[in-house]
Amino acid sequence: PQDATQAVRAAILVKAITPELQRRAKVYAGEAAEIARQRRLAAVASEALFTNDSQLAEHRERLEATPPGAAPLEFGPITPPLALLAPAKGPITHGYGEALTGGGESTGIIIDAQKGAPVTAPSEGLVQYVGPVKGWGVILILRLPGGYHLVLAGLDRATVGIGQSVAAGSPVGWMTDGRQSPSELYLELRERGVPVDPAKWLGNKTE
Repeated sequence: PQDATQAVRAAILVKAITPELQRRAKVYAGEAAEIARQRRLAAVASEALFTNDSQLAEHRERLEATPPGAAPLEFGPITPPLALLAPAKGPITHGYGEALTGGGESTGIIIDAQKGAPVTAPSEGLVQYVGPVKGWGVILILRLPGGYHLVLAGLDRATVGIGQSVAAGSPVGWMTDGRQSPSELYLELRERGVPVDPAKWLGNKTE
C-alpha cells in the first residue's frame, strides 16, 4: 500500500540523519558551554525511535509480507522545489558542507531560532513522520510535491500529524521556550535519500 511505502521511506530517512547529528555531538565535545547540546545530539542515536514506534513497525510488517519477486522500493521521478521558506527566524549558525571538528561535513543547516518561536513549513508537502527523540525534541519529515524530503529536527512540539498535508508557511510546531534549553532548529533537504545543499532554494532568508 502507498501509505505503508511512504512510512517506511520516512523511517529510513530518520535513520539516515542520525550519523549527522552524532557528528555534531563530536563537534561540540570539550566546549563546556555546549555540553547540553552534545548530550541532546548523542541521544538521537537511540534505536528506540524506530523499534518503539508502533505505527511504523506495523507498516514495516506489512511491507515485509510482500510476495517474493516484488519490485524493490524506488523514489521515482523527482522535481526540485522552486523555493523554500525559512521555517523560523534566526541566523544560520552551521551551514551545509561545513567541516566538522569531529570529522566529516555537515549535511544540513542549524538555525538559532528564537525561544518559543513558531515553526512553519518551508514548502507545501505531506507529513510522513513526526515524533520525539529523547533529549533532542521532535523530528518532522515532509515529502515535498517534487519527491524531495525535508527534515526538521529540534522542535519542542509539533502541531501536525502523519498523513496531513501542509501548505508552505503554515504552522507545524513550536520551538522550546525553556531558559536552559538551546533553541536550535536543524533543517535537512534530501534528494533520493541523499542530503543536498538547501541554500540555493532557501538563500539567506532566515534573518
